[in-house]
Amino acid sequence: MEQSNGFLADYDEQLTPPSSPRQDSPKLDGDDVFASPTTDYESFEEQYDRRSTQRWQYRAIGAGLAILFLIFGTGSIISTTYFSAYPASTSMGECGRTPEQARQNGCIFDLMMSGWTHPPCYDQELSDQFLRENNFAFFRDREGTQQVTEAEARLGNYKFIYTNGTFHYQHYTASNRDEAA
Repeated sequence: MEQSNGFLADYDEQLTPPSSPRQDSPKLDGDDVFASPTTDYESFEEQYDRRSTQRWQYRAIGAGLAILFLIFGTGSIISTTYFSAYPASTSMGECGRTPEQARQNGCIFDLMMSGWTHPPCYDQELSDQFLRENNFAFFRDREGTQQVTEAEARLGNYKFIYTNGTFHYQHYTASNRDEAA
């Protein structure tokens, strides 16, 4: 009595070992010399195991990608929610383009910020501290021959003023401290 295995769909043809002859194929001389039923069965078993392993690999890759998508998607949603919780900025208006316009709009000249600012944004204590600790010199000309007093520089009645490079670095340090406060 001959035994056979049944498979669903088209797997019967895919998993048939190539060395085993089909019912409808002619048997050639020497076919049965190298082929034995145990060899056919082992070959069939190896094919089945290989395909089964490949299926699990594809499933594992798919599951891994789904998990990564879930992690990054959740992180994106959380970060969007967190960062959009900041209040919208409010405009206090412009100070103007000239010292006269700035004064009319109620702005104060901050020498360390090198510009006009609204009173709620002006940190006089921080500005005074940087000016006192560094003792900067200010000039009307690039060559440094026409010195301007600090009191005159604090008024902001000029379009351009020169100073040494240290002021440039201290200006950014003061800006960062002002933003952090």
